[in-house]
Amino acid sequence: MQGDKVVVMGWPIRGEPSLLPPSTAAAIAQEARIYPATLDAMRHAAQRFGILHGWHKTPTDVDNDLFFRIGMIDSKSLTPAATSMLESQGRDYLTTQPPLVIEIPLDDISVAAYEDDQLPLASTRASALTDSKVTGDFVVGLYT
Repeated sequence: MQGDKVVVMGWPIRGEPSLLPPSTAAAIAQEARIYPATLDAMRHAAQRFGILHGWHKTPTDVDNDLFFRIGMIDSKSLTPAATSMLESQGRDYLTTQPPLVIEIPLDDISVAAYEDDQLPLASTRASALTDSKVTGDFVVGLYT
């Protein structure tokens, strides 16, 4: 839970993760190769166009996770105890599930311009990265 947002997080992987934590130096090195810094590299590449990832405080910050919103809640209608229980039950459920490995092709990634973080369709503009109009100038124009 992030305020009124219910989110799921994941990390890019190369290959299937091991079910057991690494126990040797070689296994730790192998694990580092399984979790490449793909998303962080994309975020830093965007800095060439003046885009600093929303969670970064400085250009050298690292953020290699992908989070996506699965819902919104009316945080005023839940007590802190109910919110904590919802988080706990959600985590407990997810820990019983096998790893879910999905590919997100470039065609499915968009730049979204919005003023309301609830992303209402009426005021949110999304443009696929594969659209020829999505250039550095186009993205800069979203912020001016």
